[in-house]
Amino acid sequence: MIEIDFSSFGPSPIPKVVKSRMCLRDLNNDEVYCYLNSMNDGNKLLVMSKNTFPDIFNITNPNIWFRSPVGWKQTQSGNMKQLWFPKDNLRESDINVINDWIKRFSQYILLGKNRHIEGIFEEELDFCMAASMNRLKPDDKDRTALGEAEYQSLSVILCKSKNWLY
Repeated sequence: MIEIDFSSFGPSPIPKVVKSRMCLRDLNNDEVYCYLNSMNDGNKLLVMSKNTFPDIFNITNPNIWFRSPVGWKQTQSGNMKQLWFPKDNLRESDINVINDWIKRFSQYILLGKNRHIEGIFEEELDFCMAASMNRLKPDDKDRTALGEAEYQSLSVILCKSKNWLY
């Protein structure tokens, strides 16, 4: 469980998910789109998807984020952001925290508002984190193991809320 002190981040510290679904890895081949590069000159470069994840990193690791003298910069492709750290600005413990963060957050799927829940939530929902996709591809008929468990638990919740038993 991540404990975050939001008090120092202003009135709305929780970042919004700008798409209905986002993740740091390709779900088809498990390639992770977040990494810490060690450059030849000893500098380090943390690179990740430009949307939402850098803000989450900043909130969960402000002591590491502040070690970068330039902050997040968009890459030339425009799809990623990078955080540059000069040589010796990161301790070994910082590197371990970054690698653990990448490992943990590459497992999550961030869910924002979408057509299925737009009418239910207004400003109450910033985003949710899902443990996995419910289907590997949108047009798949079969659910993943976690997707089926979610479907079954949602069915029970809906039935109980309607006083249906089966």
